[in-house]
Amino acid sequence: GRGGDVYHVTTLADDPTHSIPGSLFYGLYEKNVPGSGTTPGVGRTIVFDVGGTIYLNQGSTLDIKNIKNVTIAGQTAPTPITIVGNNVQITSSSNKETGNIIMRHLNLRKGVGDGEDALSIKGSGNTHNIIVDHVSGSWSEDEVISVTQKANNVTIQNSTLSEALTSAHAYGSLIRPMMNSNVSYNRNLYSNQKSRNPRPGTYDGMTLSFEFQNNVIYNWSDRAGYAGGSSEGDTEYVNMNFIGNYMVAGPSTPASKRNVAFTRDAGNSPIVTRIYQDGNFIDSNTNATRDGVDSGWGMFNNWDGTTTTAYPESTVADPDIRRTTAYAYPSAAAADSALMAYEKVIGSVGAFPWQRNATDQRLINDVLNYTGFAPITAPPTAEWNAIINQPMSTRPAGWDTDRDGMPNGWESARGLSTTVADNNGIASNLYTNLENYLNELAAQAVWNLNADGNWSSHINWRGERPNSILATATFAPGITAPRTVTVDLPVDLAQLTFESTVPYTLAGPGPIRMDVVGGYAAIDATGAGHTIAAPVVFNDNVHINVNGATSSLSLTGDLSAAGRAITKKGDGVLGAKNIRAASLNITAGKVAIAPSASPAAADGASVVQSLSIAAGAQLDLTNNAAVIDYASIGSLLSEVRDHLVAGRIDSSTVDANHDIGYADNSSLNLATFAGQNVDASSLLMRYTRKGDANLDGITNISDFSALAAAFNQSGFWQNGDFDHSGTVNITDFSLLAANFNQSATFARSVVPEPAFGIFAIGSLALFVRRKK
Repeated sequence: GRGGDVYHVTTLADDPTHSIPGSLFYGLYEKNVPGSGTTPGVGRTIVFDVGGTIYLNQGSTLDIKNIKNVTIAGQTAPTPITIVGNNVQITSSSNKETGNIIMRHLNLRKGVGDGEDALSIKGSGNTHNIIVDHVSGSWSEDEVISVTQKANNVTIQNSTLSEALTSAHAYGSLIRPMMNSNVSYNRNLYSNQKSRNPRPGTYDGMTLSFEFQNNVIYNWSDRAGYAGGSSEGDTEYVNMNFIGNYMVAGPSTPASKRNVAFTRDAGNSPIVTRIYQDGNFIDSNTNATRDGVDSGWGMFNNWDGTTTTAYPESTVADPDIRRTTAYAYPSAAAADSALMAYEKVIGSVGAFPWQRNATDQRLINDVLNYTGFAPITAPPTAEWNAIINQPMSTRPAGWDTDRDGMPNGWESARGLSTTVADNNGIASNLYTNLENYLNELAAQAVWNLNADGNWSSHINWRGERPNSILATATFAPGITAPRTVTVDLPVDLAQLTFESTVPYTLAGPGPIRMDVVGGYAAIDATGAGHTIAAPVVFNDNVHINVNGATSSLSLTGDLSAAGRAITKKGDGVLGAKNIRAASLNITAGKVAIAPSASPAAADGASVVQSLSIAAGAQLDLTNNAAVIDYASIGSLLSEVRDHLVAGRIDSSTVDANHDIGYADNSSLNLATFAGQNVDASSLLMRYTRKGDANLDGITNISDFSALAAAFNQSGFWQNGDFDHSGTVNITDFSLLAANFNQSATFARSVVPEPAFGIFAIGSLALFVRRKK
């Protein structure tokens, strides 16, 4: 759909006549899709403004037919889309074309009737370039997801193919085209069905180039997968990579079939299947412990290596059907190990892996707990009733003002227009803006362990393990005690969310790098006590929202945000060792700098180029220092004074003798301050003794001289105005006198105060007389 229009699904109606604008059927109808048939054009992206169940009445199929360049983005629905009652087809008519189709994040749960697949990819015309990603398929009566007839260049990935029904085949996949074809099934879960997990082959002497990689096959009741055995009499040719798959014999798997992953059926129709296999595991010991082994060719039945058959791809007879090198099929990535594949499949397959429905969660639990039955005769009643009675959900008014498929809130966060459609604008990563939105939705993941654990373990997440500038990592409610997640590898994120009232801690070497494609990244926290102890790097501007007055988030690790803007939102408290960024904008709540081991030590000093604090918000410096390196915008003395007077800049460690002192470095002429390099265009603040006009941490004669030079000048105030009156006056001298010759500590006195008091009062009297 790249570059095309955006179609909004606004109704869940069954619409076989394609007559209801807003229905999914209408948006997929050949005559309504730009670029289909003979009409020039670039296609369409279909988004969903509604969520719920589309019930196909008997005799009604959902045909994606004779159209080109379409993305069906199920992840845009407010709640998952489930299609039931009949099958879905990606197909083509004779002499017509269906191509460049992407289907993502849908539930296809057919149910009893018509004896069809849940999803069939086929056609008598030209069906090509098809990607099916994150689909939950089940309750079909033939196969769950099959590729047949004239379909070519098809990928099925990250999907569940489960519980085909006994009313017909109760099978997983038939991959048997009538043309030379390329097909990949990668990172899928097959579970609780009879067989064909998978069943590759061909018709009419054609050759199937087949990649079957990193799948999990669980609880087959006949054969896990096989090739051959058809009755048509045509020789079938299959060139197959079978790599990194994990087979788990389940409670329905007969003892005689538990050690066999794939069978060459030599009966009936001849089959010429040449396989490269590597790194596959099979777990045959009938328990919930995942301890599979690589038995090599021992898990392949009837692959004895004695067949001598010339393959269509070569004029040279190959005497060994056990291929020793892999076919060079183009994969998105190198194959994972079988164990890694198992973790990824458990974590991230299905329509909404970050928010699994009851059916998908049950199927995953079957694999984890060694439960389930195969095959079943009908959908579980409670699950079926919940699906068909699912109420329709809708997006709120004003969700997507310009109707470009991207909601207003997301567009604002990415620096895009909410009033002019810019879905086809090309972002810095060379994807369109709309594609980036769709991929961000798909890159959600939720921590799914009620225990401590490592970020790097895929099985600890629901959704693809978050590690990209499109990813969102969510730490959700459900933990029963504080949990620590060890960030044991570098992580890239667009969004980080804490939703639990029980605190999480992110620790470890990390770092956690916040970055996005345009706009700003985001950290959201609800609940008290959440901590990020791992190093954090802001590679882009970041909004940190601490929701609720009782919520808190502490960044206790090193924070790097050079050149970036940090915006603090929400009524809660954000804690940090320091803030060093281009700007700090506190719109609500509090930013609290953690107390340093010694007052105003270098580790606690904050440095920004600009500082804004809204009414009612606060920066708590505790016992630290801050520098506003304002460059050419002019002195900020009056703004800082206003913040201090209003309590927007404060210290939770102040007492009768300590406060926040401030000065413009144009008058102090310091080269360094609190361990930071400073120049003349810097506003300096420090927790110190009252009266410390030059902010060196000690109240002494130098401060007296500074106050004297500015004393009582009308309309003029300077360093040392600790009572924030706007003028250095007798009150400021009194504060200086009370703290004379003492450093900025909590209690220690260097010279007894009475001696200073006599000296100071006398000197002040002399100074005042001279002014007269």
